[in-house]
Amino acid sequence: MKALGIVLFLFLSQNSFAASQPVTTEKMKTILQTALKDRKPISDFWKEVSQTYGVNALPPLFTMLKNEKEADELRWVSLFGVARIAGKRSYKTLAEYSTHKSWLLRDASLRAMAALNAVELRNYIESALNDKALVVRTTAVDVIGHLKLKASLPKLEAALKNPLNYKNEKPLWIHDHIFSVFKELEYKEASSALVELLETRKDPTLRKKVVMTLESLTGKSFPDKSIDEQVFLWKRSTLEDKVF
Repeated sequence: MKALGIVLFLFLSQNSFAASQPVTTEKMKTILQTALKDRKPISDFWKEVSQTYGVNALPPLFTMLKNEKEADELRWVSLFGVARIAGKRSYKTLAEYSTHKSWLLRDASLRAMAALNAVELRNYIESALNDKALVVRTTAVDVIGHLKLKASLPKLEAALKNPLNYKNEKPLWIHDHIFSVFKELEYKEASSALVELLETRKDPTLRKKVVMTLESLTGKSFPDKSIDEQVFLWKRSTLEDKVF
């Protein structure tokens, strides 16, 4: 399932091919189930489906997607299929499923948004940062990075304080993804929020990652200093950056 999702993510943004043959829901269901079972290379799979059925595949895909009795895995693939074939015309559907009761479908909607370069759906992506499922929140972070949504980066700063992203005062893995996006997009404005995190959170692993992120963003470092000394020095450093 995970491997299929990764490959789908990579190939969704390709253009659809011309439609030809009609296809029933049962036949399309069998095609998708076989692809899932055989772990068929999804690039070949979607190319064949698009060449053979094109937009004719959309009605059966929608039928399976909307059928609450179908397995989430099948509906997950169907949602990707809708995005793959309909392109921007699927935006309304992706927005709708970004709040679906199934975390798997919410996650799929975000990944499809990324694959379609759907920057227009930024509000839905940002909303997912507060999703009840950690997987979905983390995917939202990754999508913001993938789409280079710099206007959304302050939302990632806020996510550093979100109680949902901690368990028993321990940071969850979403922090690693946030730090990666900050570094990838060179978001130096996060420095103050990172220093605050360094000061208020005592987890040594988290503090080490915060320092590494600050060093990457600012080009500064304070080797051979204790963590308490570093807090002071980083606070002074960020204040100097603001003043001068």
